[in-house]
Amino acid sequence: MNTEFNKIVYDSSFGYIITHTEGMSAENSTLDYPHSTANFIIYYFIHGTGNIKIEGRHYDINEGDIVILDPSEVFHCTVDSNKLHERIVLHLNETLLKNFPCDCTSLFMPFYKKEKGINNHLSAATVKKYGLDKALENMLYLVKSEDSISSVLVICKIIEFLAQLNKIFSTAQSKDSEHTKVNPLINMVLDYLNKNFTKDFNITDIALKFNIDKSYLSHLFKEQVGISVWSYVIFRRIYLFNNLIKQGKSIEETSRQVGFKNYSNFFRLYKKHMQMTPMQFKKKTSIL
Repeated sequence: MNTEFNKIVYDSSFGYIITHTEGMSAENSTLDYPHSTANFIIYYFIHGTGNIKIEGRHYDINEGDIVILDPSEVFHCTVDSNKLHERIVLHLNETLLKNFPCDCTSLFMPFYKKEKGINNHLSAATVKKYGLDKALENMLYLVKSEDSISSVLVICKIIEFLAQLNKIFSTAQSKDSEHTKVNPLINMVLDYLNKNFTKDFNITDIALKFNIDKSYLSHLFKEQVGISVWSYVIFRRIYLFNNLIKQGKSIEETSRQVGFKNYSNFFRLYKKHMQMTPMQFKKKTSIL
């Protein structure tokens, strides 16, 4: 069940979005999954506990923890009931750094270099040690300010945050994969899907390949990953489609290339997941 918390979105044309959410629920609540995001995402859990599934791996969430996600990762987060919940979410886009005099894209290395679902979680102890909590809290304070230079100061804080994140990864202190829970079968299914999602197949084909009942596979996949097998395939295809469109490819040809045989079906699914048409996305990315 989705619960409406008090959520404030601080949008910006500078390549970042900051949201601040707080509240309490009588039932476990699911965080909305941003299918349409093209951003790197940082979740900072100030208060409350929960669990997040990232590419089939499960991480327990405690107060003060941070979770980092890249646009290619499928995730599903649940917030525990009867506890005060508060979080800051930072969405970052590479356009943030486009006007810098030097190439600063290396600041996004912690997102680029990690494997899907691995090393997404930073414990509260690590977060405090490197001052990531203070940096995010300062960003929130600045975006609330009406000062004319607050947007520039937020970018400075973001650069500081990314620099510290790089330091954590370079010193191997982010190695949290040993604390995750992984289902071996679903891990193999995900590996197969990631290598074959552009091909023509269905859930029956996958069940036969892994010698498992189709209904059980559907149930287990949804339980472990957070979305259905078909939804996962759609996400992978749309993600690849978007990357190819950014390279100047044609829309209809690319839709077939990523696995959609019927353009009308592709158009409907794309609009549902991206909240825009393929042409609107193409025009939007050509401006950036």
